[in-house]
Amino acid sequence: MGSDLGGVTLLRRGDAVPSHGLVSVRGAEITIGLRTLRGSVLIVDDDNQWMTLGVADRESVILIVADKLHASKRSLPSGGEVDCIRLPLTQELERRYRDLTVSGSDYLCPDMLGAMEPTSLASIKTRLLIERLSDKCAHLNHIRRLSGGGDCDMAVAALFDTIMISNAENRRLFGELSTIIGHNRIVSSLVSGDKEADKVAVEALLLGAAGFLSEASVHQADDYVYRLRAIFERLRKGYRLTPISYERWRRASYRDTSPALMIAQTAAILADIKPLYFRICECDTLESLRKLFDESPSEYWRNHYALGKQCEEVSTGHRITKDKSDRLLINFILPFMFDRMKNDCPEDEDKASTVVEMFDQIDGERNSITGKYDTRIEVNSAFDSQALIQLDKRYCRERRCWQCPVGIRYLARRQNTV
Repeated sequence: MGSDLGGVTLLRRGDAVPSHGLVSVRGAEITIGLRTLRGSVLIVDDDNQWMTLGVADRESVILIVADKLHASKRSLPSGGEVDCIRLPLTQELERRYRDLTVSGSDYLCPDMLGAMEPTSLASIKTRLLIERLSDKCAHLNHIRRLSGGGDCDMAVAALFDTIMISNAENRRLFGELSTIIGHNRIVSSLVSGDKEADKVAVEALLLGAAGFLSEASVHQADDYVYRLRAIFERLRKGYRLTPISYERWRRASYRDTSPALMIAQTAAILADIKPLYFRICECDTLESLRKLFDESPSEYWRNHYALGKQCEEVSTGHRITKDKSDRLLINFILPFMFDRMKNDCPEDEDKASTVVEMFDQIDGERNSITGKYDTRIEVNSAFDSQALIQLDKRYCRERRCWQCPVGIRYLARRQNTV
């Protein structure tokens, strides 16, 4: 039976259930004049939380369950206002909300995830992974706009954006380097089909534009350095390139984190007659994607990890390690494929789901975020670790427990009253 509250009629309400990412009331409806609205009940603490809602969330709100909202009405983005019906929270629901938002050793989410049935846990992790992929796709579209909107340029810019992840400053410089070389533009003019010669030419372009061929950067120049300098000097004049200052780079003493070696590894990926974008589009399995990073730099790098610095010869030729290639797959290649499949075949969900399944074939990441959970649930694959990273970054850190798929389950346990 309905009741009239300030022009808004509450027709019926029932037990709290999860719906549309919010804490919802089953069958909730309100009428404003001749219009009936159906939507979600949102638990918020105060006016600040209301202001953090997106347009879609505000449109879907029927009831605001809170005690500290100062105004009696809230504007809708489409125009008009909806009365905020203040319903007191039950003591039990208040306690559960406090339990969720507490931090430190009393953090509940790991225990809740660990206690879930496997099917429920898999469902939540799938939702979180798809959310994370959507966030990464939005970032790729941002890169596409910055690089000029072309697919080939976007692919190169995205590669530079993700290959240097460990050091924030060097990662920014990789982005600058991509812009200096025109993303794919100059690279495509250098490759001829002669693999080894193409590697040298692209290495000269990238190392020169990064400032690693300057007099200050190489204390013991050898024949290869002089060769690269000669190639880059022609490119610098022809394309009017302004190199990055060598002093800006954070140089590492370890081989795997040497920026010069990483630039040479990037050159090996790009030194192909077919642009990277088209090579990615031709791949349909994880094995074929891994082969994109299976090319070693030029012969010089078999016994060097920086220009003019020799080391013992490595059998792999200093090609990108499995750990780094996995990061590129997680942060660039698989989101790119997911986005392309959704756009090209929006009605075919199976194609997009194959990308999600690929995450289960990649080793899980080990970091401070996954460490919060690994004693309660198994983090075996990137499917697990990426879901947990999304949970931490998009819900836990932002205190969005009332929208979190884990928090909703906890808040939506059967209540006598809302």
